[in-house]
This record gives sequence, C-alpha cells and structure tokens, in this order.
Amino acid sequence: DIRRSDEWRKTGIVKGSERLTAFDEKGRFVRNFPAAFENFINPDDKIILICRTGNRSAVLAHMLTEQAGYKHVYNVKNGITKWIQHKNPVSRR
Repeated sequence: DIRRSDEWRKTGIVKGSERLTAFDEKGRFVRNFPAAFENFINPDDKIILICRTGNRSAVLAHMLTEQAGYKHVYNVKNGITKWIQHKNPVSRR
C-alpha cells in the first residue's frame, strides 16, 4: 500500500499489505522510497500496488517495470476506493 499514513487511518488497508508511502501530500515522489522498497522486495517478486484510486500505483508500477527492472508489478485498478465499494475486507491495524 503506497498511500500516506493519513489515508491508511481513514480507510484501513488490505489485509497482509506492507505500507510504504511513495508520494507525499503534494504528489511529490518520496525520495527514500526506492531504498526502503528494495529492503523487502526483490526484482523477481510478484508485487501488487494499491493507492486510493489507482492513479499513483499505476504510475509507480510503470516506473518499477520500465526503469527499475522489476518484472511482476501489478496495480489494483481503481484502488482502495473501489476495493471498499465492492465490500472487500480491510484491516484497521
């Protein structure tokens, strides 16, 4: 889950998600994201990204596959918003 902490608190997260903010409140890329991401994800891992509406996670998925060498990156289309609308479970941890 690449959203910010205020977004996690507002909606909850998909159970089992790792939380790592990729963009700040002004939409700027968080500079320490790549190093933090590489600490627990390998380029051959299967990765599913989620944000509020799917826009930020789509941009990041494209960047990771086209520029960073990750091979299996997927985006949750329409993000956590649609996930919740479809009554899928979220965790409030």
